Amino acid sequence: MAWLVTWVTANRQHLESPIAAMFSSRKSPETIKDYVEFLYLTKHFSGDEQLSFLADPTANPYPATYGTIRANVSGTGETNLPWRYQIMCGHNPYLYARRVKNLRLGAGTYPDGSQRLEWDEIPKPPEPLDWT
Repeated sequence: MAWLVTWVTANRQHLESPIAAMFSSRKSPETIKDYVEFLYLTKHFSGDEQLSFLADPTANPYPATYGTIRANVSGTGETNLPWRYQIMCGHNPYLYARRVKNLRLGAGTYPDGSQRLEWDEIPKPPEPLDWT
């Protein structure tokens, strides 16, 4: 398994390569969340903007966030809980990080000339989870 971070956009034609980064599956979701936010900030914001976010992290308009999963929790009913194996950051294009299995070289190349990758997505558990 590995953490795979890809760029996602409404217009796939503008992506030279969807692959942004790969990390060991031993990295924690919190660490990957920090990495993803860092990647997005360095790609889309100037040095002075990054400096302002360093001084005031709440000023970042696109903080990395976990996905959610619906769950029935005893005493509270159905609620959305963070799904820490799915992380998003940004806005068209945005970064999407998730744990995948069987990450490997594929056939062909991306428009930037790098070799395509293939992987198997790990689905979320069936929703809603029942924790009653």
